[in-house]
Amino acid sequence: MKVFRERVRRNKGEAGVTLVELSVTILLLGIVSLFVSGAVVGAQKIFRVGDDQTRGLEQVRVGAERLSRDIRDARAVLCNPAGTPAAQVTADPNCAFHLQLWIDYNSDYVQQADETVTWQLAAGSAAGHFNLVRSLNGQSMVVAGAMVRQVAFTYDLAPPSSTPPPGATQTRVVNVNMTYDALYGSGKSSNRTISFTDRLRNVS
Repeated sequence: MKVFRERVRRNKGEAGVTLVELSVTILLLGIVSLFVSGAVVGAQKIFRVGDDQTRGLEQVRVGAERLSRDIRDARAVLCNPAGTPAAQVTADPNCAFHLQLWIDYNSDYVQQADETVTWQLAAGSAAGHFNLVRSLNGQSMVVAGAMVRQVAFTYDLAPPSSTPPPGATQTRVVNVNMTYDALYGSGKSSNRTISFTDRLRNVS
């Protein structure tokens, strides 16, 4: 009997958790979980934005490097030479938004019909976004896709419509200004601009 009383007394001293204490604990755990999940979601958003910016910059960088190489390799800059579609001539008579280069692939110093490279924008999958396209001999290749908003070209001298004779004063410098959407893949928008200048190295 004495042992039983001692056990009862001991059990009374070790009372369990009350409903109020349990409710407070659950509430605190919920608040902590809310903060943790918010931090995780925020970190994921930052990662996605950073990843979009990195991929966008990489695409535009590749396009700019390819364009820059064509300018350096060209023998002349032309503006709407024979064979240019009439709609393009009408839309951009001064070649401010498309670039045409004679690249002498066979090094014979004679311009062939299949040696004119054209750089321009083509409609992309979303309004206000374009593909940067390189065209040669009727074949077009997308170099930077669906994120370019605008590309503009200026020259040290207005380019002619036909190849200038050797020794003649002609365009030697091309300035390129390209605006692209750095967050195109995330559904948001953030415009960035890159500008560079290149000089023709093979002018006759």
